Parts: sequence; structure tokens; C-alpha cells
Amino acid sequence: MKRLQDTISIVGNIKTIANVECYRCLEVTSLPLKSEFRYTLVPGGDEKREELELSPEDMEFGYYQDDAIDLDQIIFEQIVLQIPIKVLCKDSCKGLCPHCGINLNMASCDCHAGFVNERLAVLEKIKVRN
Repeated sequence: MKRLQDTISIVGNIKTIANVECYRCLEVTSLPLKSEFRYTLVPGGDEKREELELSPEDMEFGYYQDDAIDLDQIIFEQIVLQIPIKVLCKDSCKGLCPHCGINLNMASCDCHAGFVNERLAVLEKIKVRN
């Protein structure tokens, strides 16, 4: 952390493990996270600001009030930014059966045998001539 008059520069590293649910099978999986971040903080931030599109440089800029800086919020934000939208327990995850809900990584079911999606059932009536 460096301070130049009222401007404070923060450089940090985060290394942690997040326990999150797999997008396909809903099993809890450990996701290692590692990130380096830098922030520049200036006093203020009370005024209403119009909404603008932020540049990557704007994401490293923030405000502080009084003589206190809440690092918890900055660190939490950096952790959340490292978590992918769709976390998988493994690349080959088979997910859940859409009919009975069984985890297809641990067992198999016969739900898919003979099942026709109702939205596509009309296509069975189409006859193709050679």
C-alpha cells in the first residue's frame, strides 16, 4: 500500500480455494483461485454519477470515506471476479438426468431410452423419400 497525498495505491495477491457447486451435477467442488490486483483509491464518491461504460482502467479505481478503507469489500470483489460463470467438477461431467434427477456420474438410468422430446415429436411424422 502506498500513499501520495490523498491518493492511495493498493497492490495485492489473492490465493484461496472456493467451494462451489458444479454447473451440471450440483456436487460441491473445490476451485483454486489465484489473482493479482491493484486499486487506486481517492477520497469522495458521495455524489450521484451518471452511468457510463467503464474501461478496464476504471475497474482499478475507487473511493474511500473518512480515514478508513474497507479492504474486505475489495478482496471479496476480486474473489468473485475469478469464479467462472459455469464451474464444472471435471470436464467430462455428465450432469443430472433431466427426468429422474440422478447424478449420471455416479449411476445410470433408463429414462432416456425411448424418450422423445415433446417439442420435437412432430418431426417423427415426417417421411423422407429417396
